[in-house]
Amino acid sequence: MDKITSQPTEQVGYNFLLKVNGKYLAGLTDSDLDLEAVVRESLTKYDQGITRSVVTGHTCSFSVSGKIAKKTEDSQFVDSDDMMSLSLKKGTEAEFPFIYLRGDLKAYSGTCIISSYKETASDEATAAATFSMSCKVQGELVETSTENE
Repeated sequence: MDKITSQPTEQVGYNFLLKVNGKYLAGLTDSDLDLEAVVRESLTKYDQGITRSVVTGHTCSFSVSGKIAKKTEDSQFVDSDDMMSLSLKKGTEAEFPFIYLRGDLKAYSGTCIISSYKETASDEATAAATFSMSCKVQGELVETSTENE
């Protein structure tokens, strides 16, 4: 699994910076993040019979869509073949890191897996395809730095 150690000098995606096998996924046009609290209900004598909700963790998923090159010679960016290959992986080999960027606000990072991938081919003249994918975060989403190291 890749570690995120640096990023391009400009943001090349919408809100997500996805790095797969040392390459960035560029051309994102839309993204959606879903963060949901995992809640445990508690009823104790101390609460005098009043049910209390306690947040014990979070689940997180996101989806992105955009344009992707069918094939690129630029070793910095993911192409369609790379995404198909990653979408078919199993076990821990299917995990990859990401950064959720929000302009000048704090950034968050984690590791995710692709839970669905859809690609719509375009004509040969454009040499690009439209894609959408949904990902599930593995473990915690943590505040991170996006500065080049």
